[in-house]
Amino acid sequence: MGMKSVLGISFGRRNWSHDREGEESPTLTSWSLFSVPLSVSASQLAVVVGPGERRVGPGEPFELLCNVSGALPPPGPHAAYSVGWEMAPAGAPGPGHLVAQLDTEGIGSLGPGYEERHISMEKVAPITYRLRLEAARPGDAGTYRCLARAYVRGPGARLREAASVRSRPLPVHVREEGVVLEAMAWLAGGVVYRGETASLFCNISVRGGPPGLRLANSWWVEWSGDSGLVQPAPQLVGGMAWDGVAELGVRPGGGAVSVEQVGPRSHRLRLHDLGPQDEGVYHCAPSAWVQHADYSWYQAGSARSEAITVYPYTRPLDTLFVPLLVGTGVALVTGITILSTVTCCFMKRLRKR
Repeated sequence: MGMKSVLGISFGRRNWSHDREGEESPTLTSWSLFSVPLSVSASQLAVVVGPGERRVGPGEPFELLCNVSGALPPPGPHAAYSVGWEMAPAGAPGPGHLVAQLDTEGIGSLGPGYEERHISMEKVAPITYRLRLEAARPGDAGTYRCLARAYVRGPGARLREAASVRSRPLPVHVREEGVVLEAMAWLAGGVVYRGETASLFCNISVRGGPPGLRLANSWWVEWSGDSGLVQPAPQLVGGMAWDGVAELGVRPGGGAVSVEQVGPRSHRLRLHDLGPQDEGVYHCAPSAWVQHADYSWYQAGSARSEAITVYPYTRPLDTLFVPLLVGTGVALVTGITILSTVTCCFMKRLRKR
């Protein structure tokens, strides 16, 4: 990418005269202002990255260097540069998303999703820029590219982008933590009736992982709507984060929900006053979280249990109540009919007498 930009450059001319003592002194100063065209193209901008393909472990720091050079004007009142790093996950198309950058004023900023991370972007030499991540995560694995942009100042003192160049891809590999989770969920009692409290348990098993690993768990449901079709996306009912903070979602029946950790690796979901709208397919989804030396937490593994069906049965008394009502109604109608017939016949006989 390239364009031709025009810079306003001022040149001055001074007239000198001799005074009585023979010394020169300026008597008149005149200035002329005109524009000189400056051609800036991507071919004048070179970006080299290093130190090559990186392989790091989770929690380890790593640095990437970017050298920006070329036959361009030095940074100053008429030219400026910005340098940033982009990352694309392995196999993802395109350059990816922004990790960090330095703008034309030398002010650093982090890309979306990196605001809470310990990441630095700085200029360590006249043409060298360094990106440093204090603690690598598995999600940091991917292809990194350095993006350099050149700006020139046009009329009105505004900077215009004149050229931009991306570096070759630089692969970064982050080893997995080796955390394996398994989850098993079940409904206490197996059968639950309307108006009762349904208790769902989730037992979590963990293999591998560093010390200090913490667990979080969430409960999800897929329920049938009025059309009888299962909703395509599961809905969060409730959960508990790795720090013990509970999160409540949407319950199909709209009643009260409670989530709690009943053991080191056991969680419980309770649906109070169960109703017919709470019928659905539920599952639990635990996740493992690890803290690094920079005090940041990241998800190191996840799992999903098998689905369990919650069907609120009608109570036996409620089942008998409907036939009882029907029978009572039929008996009343029959009794009234017989009574009216007998009364009518009795009144006719009285009239004949």
